[in-house]
Amino acid sequence: MIFVNKHRAIYRNRRPVILALLVVGFTALINTRLSGPMFRFRAVGATRFVGDQIQEEPAATGTTLTYNSGSSVKVQQIIGDCDWAVKAVNGTCQETASRTITNANIAANDIGSSFEQNGTLVFMFGDTKSNDPSQSWSTSSLPFVDYHQHDPIGTTTATDGDAPLAIDFLLTSAPGAAVPTPFFVQPTYPDGTKVPMGGDDVPHAGLVFNGKTYIVINSGADFSLDNPHQNSYSVLATWDGTADANAFTALRTISKLPGGHFVINSVHELNTSDAGGSQTMQGILTYGIGETRASNIYLAFDFGVPNDPAFAGDPAYESGGATKYFTGLTNGQPNWSSNESDAVPVVTDVVTPPTVAHLSVTYQKSLGLWLMTFDGGRGQQADGTPTNGSPATDGVYFTYAPAPWGPWAQPQLIFNATRDNGFGVFMHQDTSPEGPIGPTAGQNDPNTTNGRIYAPNMIERFTKLKGITLSIYYAMSTWNPYTVVEMRSDFNVVLPPDFSLGFDQPQVVGLPPGKVPVTLKINRTGGFTGNVTVAPATETSLLPPGIRFPGFPASTTADNLSFKIKLKGRVPSGKYPIVFAGKDDSGRERDTTLLLVVP
Repeated sequence: MIFVNKHRAIYRNRRPVILALLVVGFTALINTRLSGPMFRFRAVGATRFVGDQIQEEPAATGTTLTYNSGSSVKVQQIIGDCDWAVKAVNGTCQETASRTITNANIAANDIGSSFEQNGTLVFMFGDTKSNDPSQSWSTSSLPFVDYHQHDPIGTTTATDGDAPLAIDFLLTSAPGAAVPTPFFVQPTYPDGTKVPMGGDDVPHAGLVFNGKTYIVINSGADFSLDNPHQNSYSVLATWDGTADANAFTALRTISKLPGGHFVINSVHELNTSDAGGSQTMQGILTYGIGETRASNIYLAFDFGVPNDPAFAGDPAYESGGATKYFTGLTNGQPNWSSNESDAVPVVTDVVTPPTVAHLSVTYQKSLGLWLMTFDGGRGQQADGTPTNGSPATDGVYFTYAPAPWGPWAQPQLIFNATRDNGFGVFMHQDTSPEGPIGPTAGQNDPNTTNGRIYAPNMIERFTKLKGITLSIYYAMSTWNPYTVVEMRSDFNVVLPPDFSLGFDQPQVVGLPPGKVPVTLKINRTGGFTGNVTVAPATETSLLPPGIRFPGFPASTTADNLSFKIKLKGRVPSGKYPIVFAGKDDSGRERDTTLLLVVP
């Protein structure tokens, strides 16, 4: 009896077709792959060989994440020289790790988003203010400089979310200059036109794909209008990684108001190792909202082939000619349209009408889950339209899904400024206790401006899974003080009853004629104690004559299964990956690979 992992056979048989389509044309391929239901998902909870290396697969879906009440805490203040909350309590300066005023003359900003770039963590921030020694909050003698609310960029090598987060901001001033000058995000179109980067025009997302760095910017705010964002739009740009004047090149408008659903975005690569992906569904995911504080969350997808030099600078993504928009699920599979107007929400706010203003999406490989944070639940939309929300529902929400298109779990409120010690502690309010004051946006009075929470952007590399606890870390804006703080929230992880397979020695050596002893480990999770029937799943035609597997299929309720592979004298030298599949009584299959080496 042989259990064959059907998705592998499907992909192996179709690989020549896929390659041929790549040669024929990108557009034909995207239409072929996205016009109908997806290919079946890969079985999870297994290991496999990539070359001679073992690659772990994600754990089984069905995992639940439940917010640990009261676990959301401020880890540290990111922007400024001194922690405003500590200064408000005792008047002393508890230095931040980055000392952004001293090192970059950055006293205040918001919207801290991050992405990975060749082993370095890149941070982009919005609407920056310099130090101002005339203000009571000032902690430095550095002069005031009008930055026109531009947006700086910095990097860090930090890997632990609980350790001090020191960010090195890129500067245009000479090393050691008396007044440091930050380098700002300023994309320019090929014709020389600059993308407006004034107030509320902010870079929100970035990623590296096939060696090119892409960033996504929100622009078009106009404060002469009653609704400054009514004509806002998003722009895709590239960054060459330098602090040169022409480092950013604007490529295209992604989406625009009125009517657009992707004006503020979070982007993430999708590849075949991600839970819910398929062997042909690879590329760039874009999650977005339309009208700020008046939107649900939408999903778009651009096909691409990761790690394929032929797709570096892929013209279809850079032109937007192949973008597909999520239009719902059919039997758990996503449907797509070429028209943005057909898009439907992939996640909805907890109140109606919706009030989402910002979002962030990351992937947690060990659990095989996509994670999302967003700000929502507000009592009114940006234009004052009331919702069925209240101050008690206003805050940061978290949801998760086994596939990027869902289904997404019911959002959980993980930070509320009153419930979770924000107001009066590290955010200002006009009632007692008032809490700290600091620099504020624009001309707002620091003494009378209430803080508010927005833009909870996860820092993917800081995510921790320890035992049954998942910890996420996110950069959150607080309005007054006008700064960005790093937050942590914890979740209890409950795994479903399931199993995975592995070998105590994933590579064994055997000399023919003879027998090779092997022990297969059956890793049981979520209280699973059922019977598992195991058999070799590699087709015999793919192995040389003389390799035998006596005693299979074999069934067990134990955690280990020991057996011997029989080698006859005619087995030639070589390396032979052999897939073993296990099947429980419900029909659930898991597999793993053993590398047999014959010297």
